[in-house]
Amino acid sequence: MDQQTPVRYVGKKPFATDNVASSRKVWNGPGDVQLVTEEQAKILTSYKDQWALVAEEAPEKPVDPGAGLKDLQALAKDEAPAKGQGGKKAKAKVETTEDFKD
Repeated sequence: MDQQTPVRYVGKKPFATDNVASSRKVWNGPGDVQLVTEEQAKILTSYKDQWALVAEEAPEKPVDPGAGLKDLQALAKDEAPAKGQGGKKAKAKVETTEDFKD
């Protein structure tokens, strides 16, 4: 079996079908990745406004794998979310039976 190469759809349509390299693959919108043969990848990626090799792309910015966990821990401790990881802390008012007395 041929070596498989990940190719990302970088176009703007909600889905894309390979109509140039005969892979019969369908990409489900921008950012979706499908595996194709090396030869098919060469053909597809010649259309740079539509497809790109995943290995060619640099990440937009580093991802902090613990960012979500930090926010959850902050919420559990009733603290503000980690810097740059969310908006303002919301305060909830807890109603008691005293609030409904005349």
